[in-house]
Amino acid sequence: MATPSAATRKKLQRKFRLRGFTLKVDALEEAAAFLARFPDAEDDALDLLLDELDKEPRNFSLPLSSILDRDAVRRVVALLVEAEEAVDAASPAATSARSALRVVDSFVVPRFHYDPIKKVFYEYVDAASPL
Repeated sequence: MATPSAATRKKLQRKFRLRGFTLKVDALEEAAAFLARFPDAEDDALDLLLDELDKEPRNFSLPLSSILDRDAVRRVVALLVEAEEAVDAASPAATSARSALRVVDSFVVPRFHYDPIKKVFYEYVDAASPL
């Protein structure tokens, strides 16, 4: 595994510290390896990683519960990579290269109506149309 650059290390440490986490060296390398998978969307990938780490249960009875090791980061990275692969595999237009363009069938998109009394949108189902 390649060692992350000094700028990447600083960025990771700063973002994790803002969320209340402290990274061990091996956890920092694991997070950097995850970011290397998304060279054009590093910030979004880092925010997603931090959001998922926030959702992980922490043991607040321990004084050092905000220190992350490689295993904690690896668990979340594995979940995110698995989710990405599932989305790519489920896509009908799955190709080896990612496409920024996706075709959406307008007849598949659900119709919504607005209820002005409740002030919410609800999915409109036409009783006359066959399902």
